Amino acid sequence: MPLGLCASKLTCQLLLVCQLTLLVCLTFPIPTLALESLTEAPPTYTIKATPQFTTQFLRPPSEGQPPSAGSLQQAPPSVPLYPYSASLWDKFEQFRNDPQLQRLVEEDLQKSLVIRQVIQDEVDRTFSHTTTLLNVLLVVLTAIPILTAAGFWFIRRSVINQVMTETRKQLQDEVHKQLDREVEAELKEQTEAFKQEIQALRDEFAAQLQQLNSDAQVEKDTLIQELTQLLPAPMQGTTPELQQKLQSLTRQLNALKSANARLKFTASDYLEQGRALYLEEAIPEALDAFNQVLKLAPDNAKALVYKGMSLTKLKQYAEAIASYDRATCLNPELYQAWFYKARSYALDNDADLALEALAKAIHINPERCREAAKNEAAFEPLQSSTAFAKLVES
Repeated sequence: MPLGLCASKLTCQLLLVCQLTLLVCLTFPIPTLALESLTEAPPTYTIKATPQFTTQFLRPPSEGQPPSAGSLQQAPPSVPLYPYSASLWDKFEQFRNDPQLQRLVEEDLQKSLVIRQVIQDEVDRTFSHTTTLLNVLLVVLTAIPILTAAGFWFIRRSVINQVMTETRKQLQDEVHKQLDREVEAELKEQTEAFKQEIQALRDEFAAQLQQLNSDAQVEKDTLIQELTQLLPAPMQGTTPELQQKLQSLTRQLNALKSANARLKFTASDYLEQGRALYLEEAIPEALDAFNQVLKLAPDNAKALVYKGMSLTKLKQYAEAIASYDRATCLNPELYQAWFYKARSYALDNDADLALEALAKAIHINPERCREAAKNEAAFEPLQSSTAFAKLVES
């Protein structure tokens, strides 16, 4: 509420209080007495008259003697001159000298004095009460402006304190809101800058990682190319020196693969790596490489042949023969599949099936298969048979 409106409202209330006070004073007036009538003494000159007064003012002069000037001057104006006759005056003298009458007069005078004292006390009490009421009224009338000013000052102080409190609270709220907005804007700006910095670092890291992957990819392709150049043709033997070189290259390739998880290998890469591992006699690792080839290219007949060869090394002849069968189904002219299938049958002591598969291999590639059959240790149990000798010598 505005301060001016509060002050106006307070002033109206104080004026209303003053008007009510005056109305009460006018409605209930203070009881007063006519002091003059209360203090006026009763006339006693007609009763309490001294002989000199009576003689001078009330007794008539002698016959034929005019009244003296002194007696006329001393007579009070309220007493008529010669009000009674001489006979009445004599009776009055008799009554005045009566002791009983004098006693009654004295008692009446005493009672009159007591009554006067009572009246005077009542007048004093009433006057004191009236004076007290007037003093109280004066104190109240004097205190009203002071109390009004004090009340106005107190209300003004309260209003000022309330306004200051509300203003301070509003300022604090506004400051807090402003600080919140500034902090939010600062945090948002820092967040954006941090995001941009993270994005820049991410882009830089991605570029570096891509460069590393690119370098690793180039290095991998180089190693695979070297492996391909060193690997002998199928059904050819190997030397210890060649195995050592192949082992060195496969170790480098494995280390490069471990250091770069994102390094991409193709089916051809896994095939060349598996061939090298097979020649190194690392048969389980070679088998894993051939399985990777078949995941990427399920119809790769060469991978099926090398998988069968690895399974034969592990003496898993049934699985090896199944792998050869899949290879021959995909490529019936693949003589390596028929030759190594015959070898697996021979190692499994199935001579008839071994001769049958060997015949198909020799039919496809007679020169290479006949020479390889003569030097294959797995066919030694078959060399004494006429059918084997006919196949090899034809």
